[in-house]
Amino acid sequence: MLNTKKLLNNDIFIFIFSFVLTFITYICLLRAGFLSLDDTLGVVENYTIRSIKDSIRSLYIIPITSSILYKLFGLSAWVFHLRGIFLHSVNVFLLYLIAKKLIGQKTALLTLFFFIFHPGVSEPISWISGHVYLFASMFNLLTILFYIKFQKDKKNLFFVVSIIFYILYIIFNRGPWVILTPVLVYLIDILFLGKKFILDKKILFLIPLIMYLIIFFPDQVSSRTDAIGSYFSGTTAPNKFITIGQNIGRSYTLLIFPINLNITFSHFEPNFINFASIFINYILLILIFYYSYKKDRIIFGLLCVIYASTLPLFSPFNIAVNQAERYFYLAVAFYCILISYLLVNIVGKKISNKYIFIFYIICTLFFIRTFVRTLDWKNDESLWASAERTVTNNYNVYNEMGNVYFAKNDMTTAFKYYQKALDLRPKYPTSLHNIGLINLKLGKIEDAKKLFESAVEIDPTFYDSYYRLGQVAKFEGDIKLAKEYFDKALIYKKDFEEVKKELQKL
Repeated sequence: MLNTKKLLNNDIFIFIFSFVLTFITYICLLRAGFLSLDDTLGVVENYTIRSIKDSIRSLYIIPITSSILYKLFGLSAWVFHLRGIFLHSVNVFLLYLIAKKLIGQKTALLTLFFFIFHPGVSEPISWISGHVYLFASMFNLLTILFYIKFQKDKKNLFFVVSIIFYILYIIFNRGPWVILTPVLVYLIDILFLGKKFILDKKILFLIPLIMYLIIFFPDQVSSRTDAIGSYFSGTTAPNKFITIGQNIGRSYTLLIFPINLNITFSHFEPNFINFASIFINYILLILIFYYSYKKDRIIFGLLCVIYASTLPLFSPFNIAVNQAERYFYLAVAFYCILISYLLVNIVGKKISNKYIFIFYIICTLFFIRTFVRTLDWKNDESLWASAERTVTNNYNVYNEMGNVYFAKNDMTTAFKYYQKALDLRPKYPTSLHNIGLINLKLGKIEDAKKLFESAVEIDPTFYDSYYRLGQVAKFEGDIKLAKEYFDKALIYKKDFEEVKKELQKL
C-alpha cells in the first residue's frame, strides 16, 4: 500500500504532482498559436532569439530561454506554451514550500491546489509574452524561500543564496517590479518571523536595490512612462486616484470572484455610480486591513504581502497599464495562502473537517473557469471575441477585432471595427494607421498617406506609420523623404528589420 503521509512529505513527489496537475489544467494551450499581441514582435519576428549569443548578450531571461527553445524546436508555439506551464508549476511548488515553512503542511497543500487552478493567473501562463511575469515571480519566491530558510535554520548559506537570487533577478529582468523583493522580504521577516524592524543582515538587500535604482531604474521609468504616454496619445491618461481605486476594485474581483477575465481593461465612465464605487473600494480596503490587524496577525500579514506585491500599480508614475491581470500573479499566489489558512484555521475549527467540502467546491469552480479560459487563448480571434463579450464599448477591443478581420482579408468588417474604435476615441493613432493600411491595400495612396500623417501627428513615436510613409514616399519617387521617414522609424524602434531592409534598397 502507498504511504500517503510519506508521499506528501516527499518534495520531489509534490513537484511532479504539481506539474502534472498544472499540465492537465492548461493542456489546451498546446494547441494554441502565437498571438499578434506582442508574440509576433517578441518571438516570431524577433531576430535576437535566432542567435543564442545575441540573446545572452541582451541579459534578459525571456530572449535567452526563447532562443534555446527556438534552436531546439523552431517556431513551434506549443513548446513556448509548455514553458509557461512548467514555470507555473515551479512557482506552485515554491509557494507550497513557503506556505509550509510559514504556516504548516495542511495550509500548504491547500495552497498548492488553489494556486494551480486559480483563474486569476491564467493570463501570464496562457500568453507567451506574459511569461516574463512568471520568471519574475519565480525569482521573488526563490529569494523569499531561502530567506525564510535562513531565519528558520540559522544557516548563513541560505542567506547568501537568497541574495544571489535577488541579484540574478535584477540582472535578468531589470523591470521596475524588482523593487518589490526587499519590501516583501522585510514584511515577511517582521510579520511572520517575528523580527524587529532593524537593519541587520536584511540591509544587504538594499545594496543591489540601490545599484538598480542608480543604474537601471531611471531608464525603466522613462521608457515605461513614454510607452504608457504613447498608449494614451490623443486622449487623457486616467487620473491616478481613479486608477488606483479601479485597481483595488480589480483586486477584489480577480482574487475572490475571477469570472470576468479580460486581456484588456475597462474604461472609467465619469458618473455618480462609478465615483461612488471608487470611494467604496478605498474605504473597504482600509476596513479590511483594520479588522484583520485587530483580529489575526497572519491574515493581516498576508494582506500586507498581497498588496505589497502589486505596489507598481499604486505608483505616482504611469509605469503599468491599469488593471492588467498579469500584474496580480504574485498577489494571487499569497491570496491562495490566505484562503487556505482561513479554511484550515478559521472555518475548520468551527465546522470540523467539513471545510474539505468547501475546498473541493472552490477547486472545482476554479478548474472549470481556468480550463474554459485557456480556450480563449487559441488565437487572436477567440481571444478578442471573448474580450468583446466581456467588455462593452472598448476602443482597444474594437481595434483588435479589426486586426482579426484585416488578417482574414475582410476589409469591410475590419473597417467597421476600426471606425467603432475611432467613434469612442477619435484621435486613436493605431486605428487611424490601420484604416490607412486598408486604403493602402485598396490602392488609395493619398488617403492612406493622410491617415499615416495623422497618426504620427497625434503620436510622434508611432514608428509603424513612419515606415509606411517611407514606403509611400519611395513609391512616389521621393527617395530623400523616404529615407527621412525610415530614419525616424528607426529612432523609435532600433531593431526594425523591415526598415533596415528598405534603407539598404535605397
